Amino acid sequence: MLTILRALGVGLIIIGLAHAAPIAVAVAVAPASVGAYAFGGAAALLAGGGLAVIGAGRRRAGDLREALLFILLWWIIAPSFASIAFMASGSGAGDAYFESVSALTTTGAWLSEEAARSSPPGIIWRASLQWIGGLATLAFASAVLVRPIFVGIETVPPQFARREDNSYFTAIESAVRYLAPAYLVVTAAGAMLLAVAGAGPLASIATAMSLAASGGFIADPELAAAPTLAMAGALFPLLLVGGANFVVIAAVADPMRPRRADSETGAYVAIVLTLAVALFLFARGDASSQTGVTAASVAGPLLTAASLASTNGVAFGEVGNLPVALIAIVIGGSAVSTAGGLKVLRWLVLFRRVREEIGRLVSPRAVFGRAFVEEELGVWMHFIVFTFLLAALTLFGAAAGREFDMSAAAAVGALANAGPALSLVEGGAEGYAVFENGAARAALVVGMILGRIEAVAALALINISFWRS
Repeated sequence: MLTILRALGVGLIIIGLAHAAPIAVAVAVAPASVGAYAFGGAAALLAGGGLAVIGAGRRRAGDLREALLFILLWWIIAPSFASIAFMASGSGAGDAYFESVSALTTTGAWLSEEAARSSPPGIIWRASLQWIGGLATLAFASAVLVRPIFVGIETVPPQFARREDNSYFTAIESAVRYLAPAYLVVTAAGAMLLAVAGAGPLASIATAMSLAASGGFIADPELAAAPTLAMAGALFPLLLVGGANFVVIAAVADPMRPRRADSETGAYVAIVLTLAVALFLFARGDASSQTGVTAASVAGPLLTAASLASTNGVAFGEVGNLPVALIAIVIGGSAVSTAGGLKVLRWLVLFRRVREEIGRLVSPRAVFGRAFVEEELGVWMHFIVFTFLLAALTLFGAAAGREFDMSAAAAVGALANAGPALSLVEGGAEGYAVFENGAARAALVVGMILGRIEAVAALALINISFWRS
């Protein structure tokens, strides 16, 4: 337990230090709000330092149970301290916690889209929380969650210790050190591209931080409403990389990079391109859009496809088919990415199992050799739990008086950590404040957290035999 407390303390210290960004922006443009962020930062640093001191001493190797418990506690406790700045700025406790969970889980499900962009310090604070949450997601996935027991097969192995006999907390720390440089480079490059394309300094930095984390928070809505070709060229790589495998990205500069074949990245890119073609054809099906094929007419569907597949969830123009858009979000990005959803790796396992079973039906006496799928029980469990949770969240929204399409979009947005998906339906662009029922909002918060800890891991946490083993 001391190991968990120490890890939580370090995490809260990082949250506290992150307050420096909105404080700096507030000093420059909104001095009246400095106190709110200074108070929130001080509270997080004090609590984090206290936990780190309590957990200091001889470190013990943490097993899988302790690692999963820490991940759950992180997603619950960290937003509590991140929300202090929102509360000090005038938000209620419930609203502030909703916004903080939405930011740290990189969901981007703001209660009010207009209010989220109304304050420069608030913009950079939301983007900073999303960036931190994205890095935490990458570390937790690569060190703990992306294992055959959870995803069916082994993905491209990271270049740090994650054997069963090693401390999972050491693996998380190693993952942060290994992936953070690539994550930072991607963010910085994205900010520079956006600035060159014409975005302002604040919009460039905040948007790059969010899109690298698959948060879908575009600080200046004009960038998404009518992007120029230069802006589209800056946005597309950022949107695409949010759903890519960061172990592969980090390994580009690693001379000792793993040689394992990477089928997931190719499948992810194929999904984006296929979805872009489908969205383009849907747009061409509109009688009012029967014009020649131009670069602008192709850019919108391509940006939207990358945004949906990476669970940024932002639409660049009209989306002609809501079910297709929501299905793309549910599919999700790569396993070790900041994206949410079911993840491409699990779909590969499911489809290859289907192919094997069809082959056995066609040729029941044939010998097919070694099965591709090593461990698929966790995949099927995750698929079933994800489906039931999605249905439950949709019913919660409908019971709260919302239309079915809005309830379904909100459920997908929360569970797949793609909050902007709500704007795909009429009335959703206003924000998640349309769900006035407190129980419905609480359910969406639970959905965001479950989307990040992985459903199959959540099942393990509530399994008594898992704790007794």
